[in-house]
Amino acid sequence: MKLKIIAITTLLLSTTAFAGGEHFHPKKVAKCAKSCTAEEVKTALPEAITYLNKWGKIDMGWAGAEVVNVEQKPFKKGPEWVLTLVNEKKEKRYVFMSLDGYVTGSNSTGE
Repeated sequence: MKLKIIAITTLLLSTTAFAGGEHFHPKKVAKCAKSCTAEEVKTALPEAITYLNKWGKIDMGWAGAEVVNVEQKPFKKGPEWVLTLVNEKKEKRYVFMSLDGYVTGSNSTGE
């Protein structure tokens, strides 16, 4: 009985017992010390696209798209770099990176 209680308590208190590996985690892709420059995040874009593709967030076809804008934009959780891509069909896609170089997501709205 004592062993059962210990096992149940351990299971309930374990943070890894309920965490799954199927959700996206930001990854540092830009090689910068603290705050990245626009050029540093632009240079990191190929690695960011590869990582986002691994998680199903962007198609690898965007790897050849033109970067038409790199800017910092304010969001609820703080400012981020937003890289605007345009492909040969004139479609737009946005890649988001934290100011310290972590790729945080991608979408087609820029928000």
